[in-house]
Amino acid sequence: MRHFGPEVEYIDENFPLPQTFNLGIAGYLIAPQNSLLISSPSQSLLVAFDLVHPRDFDQQYNMGLEYSFGELVFIRGGYKLNYDTAGLCLGAGLRLRGISVDYSFNDYGKYLDAVHRFTIGASLD
Repeated sequence: MRHFGPEVEYIDENFPLPQTFNLGIAGYLIAPQNSLLISSPSQSLLVAFDLVHPRDFDQQYNMGLEYSFGELVFIRGGYKLNYDTAGLCLGAGLRLRGISVDYSFNDYGKYLDAVHRFTIGASLD
């Protein structure tokens, strides 16, 4: 029997499927209603924490804050722990009459440059 084409060698190895376990918690320390610490009619401070556990890498952590004044001006900050490149994240935003404009800065360490993002959005409410 004649065989045409390249010879193919099959390798029979098992590899686990990618899997990531995420667990997060967030809460308002300052808010108009249902705050954990201080009730304020015009300000809010949201705190968030995420634990990320990929199957093929060490456990990672994300922490962040968002301060809002009058649901008009937003200031954000966060940090990613145990990542190869990601680290400090900063941002700000404005929301007025259904139009939002956001800016974010992400530091990706010594291997990549910093990333600046601008977003413009609209809502129908």
